[in-house]
Amino acid sequence: MTARIVVTGVGAASPWGDDPAGLWADAPRDAVPDGWFDVRGQLGARGYKYLPPACRYLLAAGRRALAGLPAVPGPDLGVAIGTNHAASALHADMDDTVLRGGADQLSPALAPFFAVNVFVSRLAIEHTARAFSLTLTTPWTAGLESLHVASRSLRLGRAEVVLAGATEAGDGSAGAEEGAAVFVLEPRDLAERRGAPVLGHVATHTGFLPPTGPDATAVVRAAWAALDTGPAPVTLFADDSAVGAAVDRAVRGVADELTVLPLAAGTVGPAWQVAAVLAGGVRAAVPAGARSGRSGVTEGHRTHVIAVASRAGTVAFTAVTREGGS
Repeated sequence: MTARIVVTGVGAASPWGDDPAGLWADAPRDAVPDGWFDVRGQLGARGYKYLPPACRYLLAAGRRALAGLPAVPGPDLGVAIGTNHAASALHADMDDTVLRGGADQLSPALAPFFAVNVFVSRLAIEHTARAFSLTLTTPWTAGLESLHVASRSLRLGRAEVVLAGATEAGDGSAGAEEGAAVFVLEPRDLAERRGAPVLGHVATHTGFLPPTGPDATAVVRAAWAALDTGPAPVTLFADDSAVGAAVDRAVRGVADELTVLPLAAGTVGPAWQVAAVLAGGVRAAVPAGARSGRSGVTEGHRTHVIAVASRAGTVAFTAVTREGGS
């Protein structure tokens, strides 16, 4: 029997609050305010001032996810985090600095973050995670993919507990995401042995569709078989590509209810949606402008499916079941 992977901690950092229950992808939101993240208040007075924004967000979300949980020995803890734009603004600044004044003008504190994996390595260092540290950058699906990679790694015995999630930093472009989400994943039997609270469990699937003229029926059927769930409410993040339309059509055949939301520029939005489900169930409101011929996701279900489909052909699915939920 395949070990059930559970979530024992959830942490978030966002411009609209850090309570995961409020991070609905369809909730009304103002523009991201300048200076929304208080480094000293959220991380401390020393050691964090010169970290790039996406790294700060990730560290804050990681602390919240692990708060109150029993400690995990470093060799047993792994990290898998997704991002698309953690370093985008930093790379642009570095390019400008080099062009204007030469490479010797680069900040010694920021130069290591030229490599995007250093953002995630900093989280691993913070919590002495030595099982592994992985950075996932698959376009749009990397956040959900982190849950998939974490689950597989746990089943293969590569770690006992894994921090998974996503982090992004705005680069000034339209739709750029800003913030982070971190989940603590582990096998149910370990969580029970070490006294960690079980918030819910996740099942995952990833796939690929040819970007032109795709038929998503087989991919969606394979996903539902892997998720081992029947008809369930689905929130699909999709763009206006052939892939997004194909997954939309195919999901309607298996979804109990379907809400389709536009993809933002990043990977953290779907991860926030997973966090919101774990924190208290999905809102009953029908999202304004949702591309759906049926009602929006409603309460009354323990299991919800979060899906992503992009023009790059990347698709990912995560079924989230709240522990003891309605």
